[in-house]
Amino acid sequence: CDDCHFYYTKGQQEIAIHASKIGVPYDYMYRLDNLIPSNINGVEMIIGEFYSNNVSPQMDLVFADFSHKGIQYRVTVKNVPFDGSKDAPSWLVDILAELIK
Repeated sequence: CDDCHFYYTKGQQEIAIHASKIGVPYDYMYRLDNLIPSNINGVEMIIGEFYSNNVSPQMDLVFADFSHKGIQYRVTVKNVPFDGSKDAPSWLVDILAELIK
C-alpha cells in the first residue's frame, strides 16, 4: 500500500487529496446517476457533486477521480459554501489544474 493523503481543514470545511501509484487511493466509489467523464487539460476525470438537500442547495461535497503520470488521485472538497467569489467547484477545478501541470 502506498496511499498518500493530504488534508486541509478549516472548521467543517475540508479539502483532501489522496494519491497512489499502486492502486486507487480509496476503498469506495461514489455512485452517480449520469456518469460522463470530464476532460481538463487533456486528462480524463470523473467529477461529481452531492448536495445536502434539493430545496436550498448548499454544496456538501465535490470530488474528482483520475489518473495522471502514473499516479491515481481522488480529490474532495467538502462543506465549502459559495462566498460570492469562489465556491466548491471552483476550488476543485483550481486544485485539479495544479495537480496536472
